[in-house]
Amino acid sequence: MDSTAGPSPEIAELRQRLTRLNEACLRINESLDVDTALQAVMDGARSLAGAP
Repeated sequence: MDSTAGPSPEIAELRQRLTRLNEACLRINESLDVDTALQAVMDGARSLAGAP
């Protein structure tokens, strides 16, 4: 494996998904309002699933 080639596409995709999951967690923790937190959960789930 060539160390200068960078991460494999699979690793890059996993990093991207973990970043989106982390961002969703941060958004959820920003609010104590239940409706706002639930909306953040749904937005995060849609983003992770690649759904509209």
